Amino acid sequence: MKAIRVAAHGMEKVRSLLGDKAIRISSGYRCPELNTAIGGSKTSDHMEGFSVDFRCDGFGEPYKIVERLMNEADFMASVDQLIFEKSSWVHVSFAPAHRKEVLTAFEAPETGTKTQYRSGLHALNGKYLAQ
Repeated sequence: MKAIRVAAHGMEKVRSLLGDKAIRISSGYRCPELNTAIGGSKTSDHMEGFSVDFRCDGFGEPYKIVERLMNEADFMASVDQLIFEKSSWVHVSFAPAHRKEVLTAFEAPETGTKTQYRSGLHALNGKYLAQ
């Protein structure tokens, strides 16, 4: 799949920007059935192969990773979405829209476990927005 090659090339850029530290990928391509089973978005770029969820503990916490990547204009030119996910991992999509969108995903107590998104990078207290 061409999309998976695009994502792999983008992740090589990520690795370089994070000091060539080891990257642990928790999710890449997902077939629609798996995406549904785990509660993924019905429009998830994972189903096309453009998205990767990852950590790079040798570089730092996910917040620090997003902060580093979002400030690299050349890198962001290839990014559709860069998401700080509930303090636990980073989601990056290299889909062709190239919106350069940075988001923070969090849970709001009043919505149960439904994920909410806020534009930009925001501090979290666990999986909730910091006050």
